[in-house]
Amino acid sequence: MKAIHLLRVAAAAVIGILLTGGGCSTEPTSINNVAITPSRVELRRGESQEFVASGGYDYAWSLEGGNAVDEWGWISPTRGPRTVYTATRNGGGASNGTIRILTVTSYIEGSGSTDSQTSSNAPVTTSSYAKTAEAFIVHKPGNLSVSPASATLAQFGSQTFSASGGDETYAWRLADESLGTLNTTAGASVTYTSLVNGGTNGVVQTLAVTSDGTTVYTTIIHKN
Repeated sequence: MKAIHLLRVAAAAVIGILLTGGGCSTEPTSINNVAITPSRVELRRGESQEFVASGGYDYAWSLEGGNAVDEWGWISPTRGPRTVYTATRNGGGASNGTIRILTVTSYIEGSGSTDSQTSSNAPVTTSSYAKTAEAFIVHKPGNLSVSPASATLAQFGSQTFSASGGDETYAWRLADESLGTLNTTAGASVTYTSLVNGGTNGVVQTLAVTSDGTTVYTTIIHKN
């Protein structure tokens, strides 16, 4: 009878452990709460931001398309709880910028199959327990500007315009090429020469420069 009693006690203890989940859970409750801090940032070309993952294990980072580097920026490292994103270009012409997505994936160590397609030499262990989180990176438009913002010229008069706040390349164009000429269409500065006499009322020409996805304009008034 004593042996039977001991068996009943042991069985009850095992059932209690199973009901409470003690020693049997392969997925921690925090794995469902994977997050990235900060969840949204605004950057311009050349600026960097550190991101921190939480709520999981064995983190792998990637940009859109699954890479560590793309035309907008790059991340390093690609494994671990922290990574730093560096922007390599400004946003487009839209005032609210261009949004890119940074993803972190958390895996349970030692379960599932092995995937060797990673950005580092160490393989990533994948499984049904993989969870992801995303952060949004807003590439803000650049601070492109032209100086001077306007000019008034007589016939055959010239004015040099200089651009700043873009990337390494600047592209210039005229709204009406019959009114004047540019000495070049590329570079940080150009010289415009008037070909017409605008009279007393004046004739307006528009000069545009584009750099890093942003375009700004300057006004040239032709007078006598």
